[in-house]
Amino acid sequence: MAVHARRGQFRHRCARVVHIGYGAVRTFGNKEIQLDLFLDYASNVRLYPKFQKYFRRSNLPLLAIWGKNDPFFIPAGAEAFRKDLPNAQVQFLDTGHFAIETHVVEIASAMQEFLGASGIGHSGDAALQKESGQ
Repeated sequence: MAVHARRGQFRHRCARVVHIGYGAVRTFGNKEIQLDLFLDYASNVRLYPKFQKYFRRSNLPLLAIWGKNDPFFIPAGAEAFRKDLPNAQVQFLDTGHFAIETHVVEIASAMQEFLGASGIGHSGDAALQKESGQ
């Protein structure tokens, strides 16, 4: 995979990420790793029915935070979680593929709120420690 083919992933509203991420792609051996990941995406698609079945059976809490301008994982992909998990929380940020790089504070905050509301996190840790006698 040519490095310039990956460079486009770093462009949408991510000037800082372009410099850091593009440099990482150019690191020795990383082109091969990126190519392996790219070629393995098809195996994920084959597993979707299993993921979906698990989601329907488990009804686990799910938070999906998506870059609404991501050209690879489009918003419909995030919305699809609601088909199998009707209570899934889906949030879109005004960014592209590297949402965690451009919106780390917003994502961390949303995760903390979600985990707290789901009974997971600090309060859950305290309950677990109480049960185990710590």
